[in-house]
Amino acid sequence: MAEWQDVAEWETISTSGMEWNVFLRELHDAIQQQLTESHVQYFSDLSEAEKELFMQRATKALEGGSAYTNLYKKVSVLMDQNLNEEVSRQLLEDAPMDTKSDLIIENAEEGALSLLRKWPDMKDKLHICLNQPLPLPLRQTAWRLHLNNSRVRKQYIDLLSANPRAAISEYDYEISQRCEQLIKSEPTLADLRGSVGIFYGMKAVLSYYHSSMKTKNRLRDVDHLLIVPFMHVSAPNISKKEPPPGRVVALLVEEFKTFMEGRPGFVIDSGSEAHTDEVMAFVDKVAKMLQAKHPDACKVIAEKYSPSKEKIVATETGSFALLTEALLSVVRPMIRSMFVTYLKPDTLLYVWDQYVIGQDTPGFPTEWLTIVTVTILGLVKEKLKEANSPAAMEKILKEEVPKLTIPQLQYEVKQHHYKELYSMLTRDSKAAVPVLDPTQALHPPWRHWYNDVIPPYTKPQDRRKAREEREAERERFLQQQKDLETHRREQDARDRRDEEEEYLRMAAADRQRVEQERIRLEEQIEEERRRRLEAEQRAADEIEQLKRQIAALQNQKPCVKPKKYVFTLNEGVGRMRGRWVGGGAEGGGWKGAEGGRKGEIRVKGREERGRWWEGERDTLCLPPPPLIYLIQEKIQSPHVYILQPTPSPIPSRASYISRILIPPPPSRASRPPTVPAVIPVPRTPTPAKTPVEQKNQIVTDFLQRVLLGVNKVAHADSFPREKAELDGETEGYLQQNVKDIKRAQKEIFGHYLKPGEFDGMDPKRQQETSEKMIKLMQKWREERRAKDLEEHDGKDF
Repeated sequence: MAEWQDVAEWETISTSGMEWNVFLRELHDAIQQQLTESHVQYFSDLSEAEKELFMQRATKALEGGSAYTNLYKKVSVLMDQNLNEEVSRQLLEDAPMDTKSDLIIENAEEGALSLLRKWPDMKDKLHICLNQPLPLPLRQTAWRLHLNNSRVRKQYIDLLSANPRAAISEYDYEISQRCEQLIKSEPTLADLRGSVGIFYGMKAVLSYYHSSMKTKNRLRDVDHLLIVPFMHVSAPNISKKEPPPGRVVALLVEEFKTFMEGRPGFVIDSGSEAHTDEVMAFVDKVAKMLQAKHPDACKVIAEKYSPSKEKIVATETGSFALLTEALLSVVRPMIRSMFVTYLKPDTLLYVWDQYVIGQDTPGFPTEWLTIVTVTILGLVKEKLKEANSPAAMEKILKEEVPKLTIPQLQYEVKQHHYKELYSMLTRDSKAAVPVLDPTQALHPPWRHWYNDVIPPYTKPQDRRKAREEREAERERFLQQQKDLETHRREQDARDRRDEEEEYLRMAAADRQRVEQERIRLEEQIEEERRRRLEAEQRAADEIEQLKRQIAALQNQKPCVKPKKYVFTLNEGVGRMRGRWVGGGAEGGGWKGAEGGRKGEIRVKGREERGRWWEGERDTLCLPPPPLIYLIQEKIQSPHVYILQPTPSPIPSRASYISRILIPPPPSRASRPPTVPAVIPVPRTPTPAKTPVEQKNQIVTDFLQRVLLGVNKVAHADSFPREKAELDGETEGYLQQNVKDIKRAQKEIFGHYLKPGEFDGMDPKRQQETSEKMIKLMQKWREERRAKDLEEHDGKDF
């Protein structure tokens, strides 16, 4: 509903309360009187049809009364006022190209369409448009309201949902060929040529219509013609390059099938006896009206149909029979097609408009078709005189009837038939407006559209200056909008760049932090590994020492490789080098390896002796003795010779304590030897492994085995020859990659980068440069690969 209608409705409710309330009170009294007469206690006890009947009777009883007239006048004044205000607003704000009268008509038309869509029962009000071609929006709405049939639409939609194939006729291909041929060959259908949507719409509607007839016969040719007016009306809603949408096809099916089911029998003309009788009755009606309105046309038709004078009957009855026979051959094809292909599209739609808006009135369709037929024959009677046969007459009709215009038909209908047609339409409707002249209507005439205050006169230069100012203001506003949009885009771009730079800085900082943490962790791991190795070495040394001591206690030879010991004879002889000779306590001894005179230190039985070299001072290297003996000259010797080992890698002397071990049975000149006790070095025990560590150890071992297999397969660890070849190829690729990097640097920067130059760039430039270098290197690598493949293919060939 138009904006001015909403205002009018609000104005009616708010300002005309008195008129409306008086009308409602009288309407209520009229309905209550009907309830009393019908012995009904409450209005709600009635059915919907009865309620509507009571309302209609009460409304008609009030028509012509003071309450009805006052309300009617008030609504008319408010509509006039609000419509004029809306048109004035459009003239001031929108600067339209149309005149004020055109805008008033357009808004009135829009309001009428809104009311019809909201209250479809008011379609009878369209009778006021008799003998007027309907505008396209009003025509679409009028046809939709008068040809409405929800049952047909529901059947079509349900069939498409359940079984779309059932909506297609078995003669679908023939129907499509016939539609295509009709559009291409018929001159009056030139407006529909080249439209894919029109073709598919016609085919879909006719195919479904034929399938719904449940017949084995082919579709009649005339049925292909009767769909044409519906395609003309729906053409603005159908694309020329693609098939029509489903809702448009559903609407066409509903309207076309409803129209086909409501045709008079003389239009259907199926050849049955009933239809033949109706055709003859229609032709008789046309003949009588033609004799009354255009007697000359009757004479021409009768003569051209039967040129031989012998066949012309002189009596009036014979002449009428001959005229009827002639008209039957002339009118029958014209009326079966409802003037399709006879009239041009706009004239044809004018004829169909009157037929559609009056088809609910009994007798109107027959009367209207009769009038149109008579009017067409009367307008072309002069051309019919040139015919000399029925075939020539048919040809003249095909050529001359399309030349007829709407004003010609309107004039003939207005002069000879308008009163009868209008009285037929308004026979049962007292509320219809009897005339088109607004000054003769019951409501006051609309005066606001020409009684407005005339705006002051302005000079052309002032109007031009005002127009230029408006244009400048409009351009300034548009430029301001563009500047704001440009500024917003630039600000968004700056924000995005700042965010990217911040992200790159954060990413670089994160990479640097991660690298520092990695280095620190590697240093910690290396330090821990070193400490572990040292601890393990100390533990291994202590274990070896303990093993030697245990072996000495058990009087067994240690299983480890002997170490060399150095002993010192404290009595001024110096340090000498020697070796152990012999076995145990009975026959063992030390012999010198070099220097001076030979000497020995022997232990026999229970006596200990010490002999040595005289001469060069040297160090005596001994195998590890199981005991350290205190050697002393027992017979008249004040000197004591001590065999003392030089410190070994054992941590300290404090780890040894003097202990007395049971020596071999002593002799008379010997003393029990004493051995220092060994003090164990305290250490941290090796911790037991947790289940998690054990699991990690298992995974580590498994991965090491996998790594070993990968190295054998991928790196040829077990195959020296293949490994050498693989290393050579890898070395070549590495060298080529280094060359590509330098070449990319030269390509991008124009020179080779110096050490630290890349790290000195900002993170964003680093990323961009890296991406460019990678792209170049990838390109060169692909080119080399393609070249190698070509050379390899050439060699194979």
